[in-house]
Amino acid sequence: MENEAQNNSLNPQRSDVGFPEARKEEKKSKKLPLIIVVVLVFLLLAGGGYFLLTKPSSVSDEVSEEGTTITPTQASESPTPTAGEVNKKEISIEVLNGTSISGLAGNVKTALTKLGYTDIKTGNASSKDYETTEVKFASSVPTSIKDEILAELNKTYQEVKTASGAPSGSDIQIITGFPKGHTATPTAKATVTPTAKPTGSVTTTPTTTGSVTVTPTKTPTPTPTV
Repeated sequence: MENEAQNNSLNPQRSDVGFPEARKEEKKSKKLPLIIVVVLVFLLLAGGGYFLLTKPSSVSDEVSEEGTTITPTQASESPTPTAGEVNKKEISIEVLNGTSISGLAGNVKTALTKLGYTDIKTGNASSKDYETTEVKFASSVPTSIKDEILAELNKTYQEVKTASGAPSGSDIQIITGFPKGHTATPTAKATVTPTAKPTGSVTTTPTTTGSVTVTPTKTPTPTPTV
């Protein structure tokens, strides 16, 4: 008994009470991963919200109330400017009279001036045998201007056509042909009347002019022979 008491005195029994500092560290070590997860989730949510706020709006990403995606329509082409939208004062026009009828180029200039065109020059074409009115347009002339010019010329002239090639020195060149109601004058042709030629044969009888004197010759008297 004394030995056991001595052993007990030498080796005191350990208490069952835990160390409070070690438990605190253990709790902290368990909370640390949880805090990291919460921080990561917060950062992900914040980053996603920033991306959604800064992302440009797109019609294709919009969703209707029924849950269907709205398909964006293609952008339509820019409309072609009409004749009223084009500055007609900047378009240069040359009108040439292609016939022998006087005043046609001036008449066209007057009609185009009423439509708002101001830069118009007139003159005579190198040839006077144009029956059809020909028009040349530069590539920069809008379609609306072309249609307006052709429609105006068709009011006055028998036939109007667009000629190939680009005009020189102007945006539009017009060579006038025959106006409506004009009839081409036929060109007079010279007629040749054949000259009558004599038919049959002609006999020519020579005639002798002057006088001929005949001198008689004497016949000799024969001498009698003995």
